Amino acid sequence: MEEGLSNLHDAYLSAHLMYIHMDRVPVGTVAGPPRSLVEDRHRYERLWVAFLFVLVEAWKANKMCAVTQWIQQVTDTAELNGLLIEGSENCHLARMEKCRNYMFHRGWREYSDDGLWVPALDSDFHRRLYTAFTKVLREAICALNAAKRRKLGQSRV
Repeated sequence: MEEGLSNLHDAYLSAHLMYIHMDRVPVGTVAGPPRSLVEDRHRYERLWVAFLFVLVEAWKANKMCAVTQWIQQVTDTAELNGLLIEGSENCHLARMEKCRNYMFHRGWREYSDDGLWVPALDSDFHRRLYTAFTKVLREAICALNAAKRRKLGQSRV
């Protein structure tokens, strides 16, 4: 469990780091797209969305089934599960994948494909998804640490 949770947490921390950088950079003064999209703020936002999608992929991976099932037993994942369903039904996740591809797969896509515009289209969804992952992973880490403390306390008896 610990290794799988660490894997999810690592994916989350990459998104979190981009979120912190994005939030620190003010929206620039370059007038309108497409020039505004090359500003640091928008680049960090695309990186944040791309890494957030990597976290979604990790969460949904077959190898993570046992871990996500455990997390669902020790935390309230209703909001996160609902957002993942909403994201699938409303194409938010498909657009996030396009953003990830735009940022990380430069060799096999067009320079200015749909992935460039994704953050601006779905920013509310991205923030809600990020917040839900923050809550769930924080609670899961606390639950794992509590279980480890209980186990350590039992072994001392």
